[in-house]
Formats: sequence, structure tokens, C-alpha cells
Amino acid sequence: MVGAGPDTSLLTFQWHGDTFDLPQQACRIATGPHCVNQAFVVRDLHIGMQSHFEMTPDLVRDYYERNGGFLRREHAAGNPAVTSVEETLANLEARTAELKTVLERVYARWAQGLKTG
Repeated sequence: MVGAGPDTSLLTFQWHGDTFDLPQQACRIATGPHCVNQAFVVRDLHIGMQSHFEMTPDLVRDYYERNGGFLRREHAAGNPAVTSVEETLANLEARTAELKTVLERVYARWAQGLKTG
């Protein structure tokens, strides 16, 4: 998290099993237990993020309506990266509001390095 210490934790949404290797000169700024490369910056100009910070309660509910069967099967099979429907939907408004706040901080910090004119 921007401006947070190395032990700061944030629960995010990640709707896929894809991952990536860091580009050359990248500095990892976030990691997770199921995906090491969650976010990175390159030369303080470029940012990449694996998790979905842009989620809203409606987007999460819509995702579950469309993909809930798959997620329930993965959770039942013991996939440690998949939470139950109940866990995912718990405190959804507060969690997505926190993600929005973090995303705004990340983009504000990133925008400081942009050149104008």
C-alpha cells in the first residue's frame, strides 16, 4: 500500500489465476500469499497491478452471478486462493470503499511523476 509499512495487509479481489514476472528495472511494491508479484513500479513512472482495486459492491455481486459456480467448485476443492461466497460478500461496502481509497492514493502518487506540457 502506498505510504504503508512492509507488514501492511489489504484484502483485495483477484479474479483469475494468471500471474507475471517482473519487467526489467521493476520494483515490487506489493505481494501476496498466492501471487508473489501483486504490484510493481518501473523508474517511478510505470505501475502494474495484479489485484482488482476498482471493484464496487455491484461489480462483485455481478461477478458472482456470472462465475459463482466456478468459484464455489474451486473453494470446495480446497483452492487456498479462493474464499467462500460468504467471506467474499462480507462487509463488501466497507472493503470496496477501502480499496477505492488505496487506489486513489496509488494513482495520486503515480501522477506526481507525470510531466505536464
